[in-house]
Amino acid sequence: MSLIKPVVEDAEELGRLAETVYEAVAEIDLEASANEAIAVYTAALRMPSMVLERVDYNLKEAAQRITGLGGRSGAPASAGKLTLREVGTKLKDL
Repeated sequence: MSLIKPVVEDAEELGRLAETVYEAVAEIDLEASANEAIAVYTAALRMPSMVLERVDYNLKEAAQRITGLGGRSGAPASAGKLTLREVGTKLKDL
């Protein structure tokens, strides 16, 4: 009987754990879970375009600063322009 006792105790413990799991699953709101899954999926699909939109915005901003668009009158030609180091830093921040 000493060989079977640990097996029976383990089976009882597994049964209690299974009951806890079944109760937890029964309490899950399937509609809310489905809506959450859809929201996560939609965000995952949208994420690459959001990143590209941000890159586009930053590149346009950098291009304007490099070419001096919207520069101040009377300012030297280099005023408002990015240095090569600043451009590299901006690109790393993307």
